[in-house]
Amino acid sequence: MPTVNPRINITVPIEVAALLRKRARRLNEPMSKTALKMILDAMEADDFAGLGDNRLSEAKEWLPHEEVWE
Repeated sequence: MPTVNPRINITVPIEVAALLRKRARRLNEPMSKTALKMILDAMEADDFAGLGDNRLSEAKEWLPHEEVWE
C-alpha cells in the first residue's frame, strides 16, 4: 500500500513483538499503528528532542516563587 510517510524497519525481541501484537489485537488496529502510538507517547513523556526548551524560551514574564505559591 503506497504511503507518503517515511517507513522505518526495526528489529525487536520476540517478547516485545508478542506484547505489541497482543496490544494491537486488543485495540483492533494494525501493529504498525499501535507501535507508532506507543512511540509518540514515549516521545511526549520524554520531552523528545528538547521540545520543551521552546516553551521556556518563549516565556514573556517570569513570576517569583512566592507570588505563584501564595
